Amino acid sequence: TISIAIIIFLLIKKKDLPNIFLYSFIPILIFLILYLFVPFDKLFINFHLILFRNDLWLLNPETDRLIVLLPEDFFIRSFQKILIFTSLTLIYLFSIFKALEVNFEKRDK
Repeated sequence: TISIAIIIFLLIKKKDLPNIFLYSFIPILIFLILYLFVPFDKLFINFHLILFRNDLWLLNPETDRLIVLLPEDFFIRSFQKILIFTSLTLIYLFSIFKALEVNFEKRDK
């Protein structure tokens, strides 16, 4: 609902929403391309190297239960779900924007 309120506000202020949506799709496309062409384990490791300054995220299957409870497949599926959910949300918001844009154009004429 916050996103919809922001879209309506930007429509009223006559901001350039198509560019906003275009730029919001670019990171998703980058992640999709990376996911298709880079092995997940490399993405996973680089993600942690970027976000964490220490090596505490490195787990030992012999001593750490977390690695047993949450195997690699869990993270692969979570990543896929996040990409799908984010993509669908952006498509939904873009559809709302288009519907509102048509209504605002009719109102202004």
